[in-house]
Amino acid sequence: MNYNHFVEIDPRTLEANDDSWFLFTDSLLQLYHEQSSITLDLGWVPDISPEGNYWF
Repeated sequence: MNYNHFVEIDPRTLEANDDSWFLFTDSLLQLYHEQSSITLDLGWVPDISPEGNYWF
């Protein structure tokens, strides 16, 4: 694991002005499997937006 900023918050339950949106960024989680050289990178696009979606 390179980094983990992923939080267990359901974005469907947040109001548009909720400060929790600041936790939804382009760099949420990055996993690397050394033997197979595979990287999984998870983020929220666009950053801090209630209209965003998870992106990997």
